[in-house]
Amino acid sequence: GWRHYLQTVTNPLHKWLQPFVIGLIWFVWHFAWLPEPLKALLGQNFNAPLPIGIITGIVSLALFSMFLGWTIQKTGAVLVPTLIHFATKSNSGTLLATIIVVVLGIITWDTFSLGKAMRK
Repeated sequence: GWRHYLQTVTNPLHKWLQPFVIGLIWFVWHFAWLPEPLKALLGQNFNAPLPIGIITGIVSLALFSMFLGWTIQKTGAVLVPTLIHFATKSNSGTLLATIIVVVLGIITWDTFSLGKAMRK
């Protein structure tokens, strides 16, 4: 729900500014709630100075937001980024498989009647 809301509210922004704003919001959200946010967001062995960790976290989440936003724009479905986000909580093999399946599904979206029906 939050992804769809943020995507809608920030839609008037420039296409490169939108994912940065969303990434910044998600960084602040995760930073506020996690006991060790940089380690949780960037990996357990992340030992960089705090400013580099913050910049890396924001850029990482902005890039991820760009990808998730693309999936929403292409499909009109918030379930797709939800599944991808869920897959990030699993192992890297599951995440990679999920992203491959999602990207292939999105690339071929127009060939399925569901994609055509959603645009009407």
